[in-house]
Amino acid sequence: MTPAVSAQRTCRLYPLSAEPGNKEDNFNYVIDSQKQHHFTGPKIRVGDWMDENFSSEDREFTALEYKVSAELGRLMRKLKEKGVDDRRMLFPIMLYKYFDFDLDAPFMPQYRKNIETLKSALTGLIKG
Repeated sequence: MTPAVSAQRTCRLYPLSAEPGNKEDNFNYVIDSQKQHHFTGPKIRVGDWMDENFSSEDREFTALEYKVSAELGRLMRKLKEKGVDDRRMLFPIMLYKYFDFDLDAPFMPQYRKNIETLKSALTGLIKG
């Protein structure tokens, strides 16, 4: 899965959302009910739909994304406390989360590596 595919998946899933559950292999499913037009057509259980359309790579990506989001948030707060300029902080985030990928290579190994590189880069900015 490439970042573009990930973004397309997000748009295709709307108004559905998934987040990792308490067990390693389960997910909590959420449906956005803000707009009535979201509910036209036949009814389907969100979990059933996600099971049919959510690949193992999608599940792995979602679980890692949720796990790393809290870590990145902590690092970003520390950077803000140190007065690091937003652009200096956001550049490595954009680079390693969205752009630094070989589209001909498997996505998840690159994503895991990029996340580790990103955490190192942000930690380096904190240490100055």
